[in-house]
Amino acid sequence: MDELPDLGEIEETLSAIDRKEIGATNARQLDVDHRVLLNVQSEVNGLLTRELPATYDKDDLRAILDRIVNAIEDNRSKRKA
Repeated sequence: MDELPDLGEIEETLSAIDRKEIGATNARQLDVDHRVLLNVQSEVNGLLTRELPATYDKDDLRAILDRIVNAIEDNRSKRKA
């Protein structure tokens, strides 16, 4: 079985991206953040489609996925600002 992603690390990544302010983030960093978010989104989507150990709750994964989607939308808004 492939190694499962660390949900704590995913949460930390999302929190770090969420804390960035519009004026403090340049276009290049927004692009980097966007790629990171898309990669994390892909990882979490992959988790939802497979058999998981009991330590992974699908409702928690869906909540993380919602945060990722919101962060992607926020990132896109910042790039337009």
